[in-house]
Amino acid sequence: MLITDNYIIENDIVKFYIDRKRGHSQGRYECFISLQDFDRVKDLYWNVSYRKNIDGFYLTHSEYIEFKNGRSYFNIIYMHDYIMNPEKIELVVDHENHNGLDNRRDNLRVSQKHKNSSNRKGENKNSGTGIRNVNFGWEHKYYTVQFMKHGIRYAWDFPLDQFEEAKAFADIKRKEIFGDFAGNG
Repeated sequence: MLITDNYIIENDIVKFYIDRKRGHSQGRYECFISLQDFDRVKDLYWNVSYRKNIDGFYLTHSEYIEFKNGRSYFNIIYMHDYIMNPEKIELVVDHENHNGLDNRRDNLRVSQKHKNSSNRKGENKNSGTGIRNVNFGWEHKYYTVQFMKHGIRYAWDFPLDQFEEAKAFADIKRKEIFGDFAGNG
């Protein structure tokens, strides 16, 4: 969809809707950008693309590139990269609120890949407790709150009758260890 088709400007935010007509997640999606980026992105055709690895959506644009030797491919451009243009290959664009359709500048930040991966929401898919960073210890005899940062494992054990304490401790330690990139549990 070209953003020039249907948008609303409120203060310095442009809100627009994109319809996803194919795939398992058909529907209308609400998207945001900062007004300062509107002229750069409005004439490109943007799609709502589902990414299984994050179980979420991003705005993407496809460019068809053809080489002189006859080979060709589609280059996928993410709106957040197009807006922020991270200069180095080891840098990525992070959505602070975890919404890949919210590409307002105050929601985007350029970061290192390892920081971006720590800023996520929810528990791990293999979590036995349903709480991020709180796992069962050996043969379910205790809870373990654990984190990995730069290859270093941090772990604390809690008795089984202290599940709420383990959850609260995990939130505190996540913020202490990862700072602004702690994400949410």
